[in-house]
Amino acid sequence: MPRPDASVATADPEFVGRLGDEFEDDAIVEIMGEIGCPTPGCDGKGQRVRIIRTLIDQPCQRCCEQAEAARAEEERLEQVAQLLARAGCTERMADWSFESCPDDEPGRAAKRVADQWVTSYLRRARGEPVPNLLLYGPVGGGKTGLAWSIVRHFCEQGIEARLLNFPDLLEQMKEAYSKKVPFDKFTDLGRVSVLALDDVGAERPTEWAVAQLLSLVDRRYQRMLPTIYTSNYEPNDLAKRLSHTDSQVGKRIVSRMIEGAIQHRIRATDRRLPAA
Repeated sequence: MPRPDASVATADPEFVGRLGDEFEDDAIVEIMGEIGCPTPGCDGKGQRVRIIRTLIDQPCQRCCEQAEAARAEEERLEQVAQLLARAGCTERMADWSFESCPDDEPGRAAKRVADQWVTSYLRRARGEPVPNLLLYGPVGGGKTGLAWSIVRHFCEQGIEARLLNFPDLLEQMKEAYSKKVPFDKFTDLGRVSVLALDDVGAERPTEWAVAQLLSLVDRRYQRMLPTIYTSNYEPNDLAKRLSHTDSQVGKRIVSRMIEGAIQHRIRATDRRLPAA
C-alpha cells in the first residue's frame, strides 16, 4: 500500500530505468507491483514504482512505445519546420510541391527528371558525389516551382536545402556592403547540403556580379556539393551572356555547372499568361 504522504505521478520507463541504474538502494527505488495502465481507454498492464517518496505509475509497454513514437514525430516535424523556415520559401511558394506541379506533358517530363535526380541523391552511397541539375527554358515554364518542390522534399526528409534567387542574392549583398554589415549568407550557401540557385543569367552581367557567381559555383564545385540551377538560357547562351566582360569567365562558370550534370530543357510556354 502507498504511504499516506506519498504523491502519485506518471513517468516513462526509460526515466525510471536510468534512476534504477544510478541508485541501487532499495529505499530510493522500489517496484510496488502491477497496476492497470494509467492511459485512458487502455486495458493493458503497467506498474507502480516508488522513487523516494513519490509513487510513479508507468503505462503499459504499448502505450510507452506509442508515446515515444509521438515524441519522435513531434521532433521530426519541428526539425522540418526549422529547415523550411531557412529554405527560402516565399508566400507565393508556400503551397508549391511535387503534387502541385503542372500535369501537362512538359510538366510531367520535368517532374520525372526531378524525381530521378532526387532519387539518385537519396540512394547514393555515403560520400558518393551527386551531379548538378540544370533546368532551363522560357520564362514562366515552371522552373522555379520545380526547384522549390525539390528543396521542399529534401527538407521534409530532414536534409538541409535552400532555394535562392541569384539576382536577389546580389541585391542583398550590395545592400549589406552599402551598410557595412557582415554578409554571412554567401559563405553559408557554399556549404549547404543542397542548393537551388534560381534565375542564373537574369542578373545584369557586370564584372562584379559574374565574379560572385563564379565564386559560389566554384565553392560548391570544389566541395562536390550538388546544386540545382535554373535559367532562361541554355548552356551555350548562358556562357556567352556571362562572358560579357571576360571572354573566358562565362565558359569557366558554365563548365563547372554542367560537368556531369543532368540537364533538362522545359518546353512549356509561359504559364503565367491566360490560356488561349
